[in-house]
Formats: sequence, C-alpha cells, structure tokens
Amino acid sequence: MDARAYKLLHESFMQNNTGTTPWETVLFILPTAVLTILSNCLNIILINVTRNSFLIEFCVVVMPQVLHSTIISESISVSLVIYALITSFSIFVLYNYSPKRHLVTFDYLNKHLDISLVITNFRGSINLITAICILAVDFRAFPRRFAKTETFGWGLMDTGVGLYVLANGLVEPAARNKPVSLSKTAKGCFPMLFLGFLRWFSIWWFQYQQHVSEYGVHWNFFVTLAFTRLLGTVLLKIWNRPICWTLFCAIAHEVLLQKGVADFVLSNSPRDNIFTSNREGFCSLLGNVALHQAAVALGQWLHTKPAHKSVNCLATVSSVSATMWLVALLTSPPSRRVANLSYIAWMLGYGCTILALFVLVHIVSSALGVLCNGHIYMPTILTSINYNSLAFFLLANLLTGVINMSVPTLYVAPIGSLFVVSIYMFLTTFTIYKLYLNRCKFKFW
Repeated sequence: MDARAYKLLHESFMQNNTGTTPWETVLFILPTAVLTILSNCLNIILINVTRNSFLIEFCVVVMPQVLHSTIISESISVSLVIYALITSFSIFVLYNYSPKRHLVTFDYLNKHLDISLVITNFRGSINLITAICILAVDFRAFPRRFAKTETFGWGLMDTGVGLYVLANGLVEPAARNKPVSLSKTAKGCFPMLFLGFLRWFSIWWFQYQQHVSEYGVHWNFFVTLAFTRLLGTVLLKIWNRPICWTLFCAIAHEVLLQKGVADFVLSNSPRDNIFTSNREGFCSLLGNVALHQAAVALGQWLHTKPAHKSVNCLATVSSVSATMWLVALLTSPPSRRVANLSYIAWMLGYGCTILALFVLVHIVSSALGVLCNGHIYMPTILTSINYNSLAFFLLANLLTGVINMSVPTLYVAPIGSLFVVSIYMFLTTFTIYKLYLNRCKFKFW
C-alpha cells in the first residue's frame, strides 16, 4: 500500500466513532489515583532497598495505564479491584507495624491539605493519560469506543482538550488571586499560537494523517488553548468575576448553538474559506472560554482558607462534581466539536471527580507520612510532568509523529502495540524525570 492510500485508510480509521459510557470514562481514571497511593506505599517499604522511585512509579503507575489502553482494556474494572486490594493490604501493613499510628487523627488529616500538591497530581495525571492515548489511538489494540467521537458522545479522548482548558484555568494568576495582566498573557499565548502554526505546517509538509473534523483544517489543540486563555484574560480584565462570565458565556454559547450554529459545524458544508475550514475551532471557542472561566472560579475557591481543610475541600469539590454530572446526563448529549452546555458540564464534573480523587490521595499520603517519617511522598513522575508540562506534551507529540511516520501502526499486532507504547512512555517520562531532577524547566515565553 502506497503512502497516500495508507494516509486515507488511517483517516477513515479515526472517523465515525460513537464513544463509550460516562461511567467508563471515570473508570479509566480511577486506577491512577489508587496506583498513586500504592506507589507511595512501595516507596516507603522499599526505601532501604532502592532510592530509584522512577522505576517503581513507572511500573506501578504508568505501565498499568498503558495496559488499559491496549491489551487489557476490557478488564479495567477487574484490574481496579486487584489494585485496591493490594493497596489496602499495603496500608494495613504500614499502619499496624508503625509505632506512630496513634498520631494519625482526623483533626490532623483535616488541617493538613496542601492544595498545590492536589493540583500537581491532577495536572500530571491528565498529561500522563493524554500522552498514552495520543499514540495508542493509532493502533488497533486501542478500543475505538475510547477514541474521539464524530459528533456527539462520551469518548475518553474527547476529554483531552476540555481537561487541559480546566487544568490551565486552575493555575491562572486570577485563580491564585493575583493581578490579571493582559500583556503577560499575550506574551504567554504567542508561543502556543506559533506551536499551532508549526503543527499545521508539519501536517501539510509531511502529508501527515489529519482528522479534519476534530478542530478544522488549520486549527488545532494549541490554537484552542491560546485563544481560550487570551479571551478569558480579556474578560477577567473587564470584570474579575469568573463565575458570572462562566454563566454568561455558557448560556450565550448554547443559545447560538440551538439557533443553528451546531447544525452548521456538524454538517458536511464545504470548507472553502478560513472560517468554514476551521468552523469547529471558531464555533467551540465560546464554550471553551466558559469552561476556562469556571476553572478560574474553582481555582479562586481552592486558594481560600476553607479549602485548606480536607473535609471542606472534598465535600465542595464532590458537590460540584455531582451537580455537573447531573446537568451533563440530563441535557442533550455532549459534543466536543461544538463544546455545548452538556460538554462543559461533563468536563467540570469529570475534572472535579479527578480533583476529589486526588484530595483523597493526599489524605492517605499524609497519613502514610505520619506513620513513617513525616514526609508526604509525592509521585515523582506526576510531579516532573507538571513541572515541565508543555515540554512533556511536545515531546509526546514529536515521538508520536516519528513513530507514525516510521511504523504502519494499523498493521501492528496487540503485543507489538503494547511494546511500542511502553517504550514511548518510558522515553517521555524518563526524559522529563531527568529534567526535573536537574531542575531544568523549559519556558517557551
């Protein structure tokens, strides 16, 4: 098969997916939280045997998610039960053999929540799973129900751009109650736009496969993140009330979609000018801005004093999560392509679910720290990914491109897929881990 025929085959392979169930998108993220606790336990147990936490974390946190994306995707729930049992046993052993177990009290755990560590785990886990999926999706071993949906549906990979918008909003200056600077934001967005241009140029130059209905012909992930942040900052500069902007943008966007914008975006209309060629990017922008503003509002609350008590934080984030899940489930099906109201609600509900999970991880990790040496063990891989998140994502994209141009991924057997994705994840995580150890942070602005 020649290169052009394979390109068309690959593009058709990515089309017309209908997604999975809302529950399965949550099920996929649950092992990361459980395995993070298990890796902390193993780091404590094996501290006198090895100080190389990277290998422990790679085997315990990263490899299971690679397996879930390839050869054991049908057995995630069974795997989760096994992980939970092993983790519970490890905690039981550490608790019963520690002379300091009397120090683990509800009052102590409630007053010692470091929200920055929770956000670090949140952002690191999103980047990790995204990196796995962007390569794994090119192999037949990756379940098609996890791939991006064509129009409406609950695809695991549909969560990618929404969770990135949410993760970026949580660390905006406004979210940390710092002054909003339009010039600094513009300076930070320019490299993202440049990366967006480079991605488009690379696809055009190398004739790389492209699923046009994801973002459009010239538009891509980087352009969405740049314009979402820039427009969000403009709104906050006008009026620093992100919750009000969330409601206004979400309602206005949904009205426009109902008035015919959604039909236009999802139609087979010709892509004969810059707007129609990139209608997904342009017409989903207001919805993504609404999600960004919601993340800023959530971030502002997370940096207040009440949020630094574990019970308050867990209860509030869980309540927001439950409410948003109800909205997403009771309204029309979500669509990433138009970022409709149900998609915004889904991303908020899903994002808050992950945040709540990592609040629980922090509580358990704090208890483990008390039981052992007073140090809260944080997964080094997730920390290093968060430390250099853009560099990690760029490296993952670069390696994904190289692998796709070197290997006919659609013809690789499941075991071969597992091998390739495993090596790829080892290279990306180890590189970013070494950069973190040397405190080498790549700033693109």
